[in-house]
Amino acid sequence: MTSAEPRPTGRWRQEVLALLLLFVALFVLLSLCSYLLPLVQAEPGLQRPEANWCGALGYYTAHYLLSFLGLMAFLPVGILLMAFGGFMMFIGFLIIRRIVDIEV
Repeated sequence: MTSAEPRPTGRWRQEVLALLLLFVALFVLLSLCSYLLPLVQAEPGLQRPEANWCGALGYYTAHYLLSFLGLMAFLPVGILLMAFGGFMMFIGFLIIRRIVDIEV
């Protein structure tokens, strides 16, 4: 980087971190759901790593999260997804507020 190029600010890093956490939350949610799916079917079957929607990494992530935390493994995922929903509502509020200010 030369001195003329702007350096990343703290806000940029926060946004990247927020997006990274969102993708991790979605990955864990998909892993947990596809791990539990065979257990709640009419004929419960054994889980296989290749049957998980997120592959072997998703299988082992869900397996150890559920082994150590039980159904509480869904709590951090739910909190992150609710935070993302609140953020989207805030963005919608700002957009509507700007539209109303323009029309007045």
